[in-house]
Amino acid sequence: MEKELEVKLREAFKKRGYTQEQVAAAIGTSARAISEVVTGKAKTINREMLVKIINLLEIEDIREILEIVEKKA
Repeated sequence: MEKELEVKLREAFKKRGYTQEQVAAAIGTSARAISEVVTGKAKTINREMLVKIINLLEIEDIREILEIVEKKA
């Protein structure tokens, strides 16, 4: 079965009390860019943006925000 990457930022933001707009402002990007990553509309994830989010949210385990899952048919 083919795999894909599930981005779990919505849950991480909620757990830490951040809105997408607050995260965008804190890391210096647009709310739209964050929204596209959170909703899965973005085809790629900018590494620099991801590192900034990891630092902002103080993520210790990447599995908290990214997960390999079976691709949906």
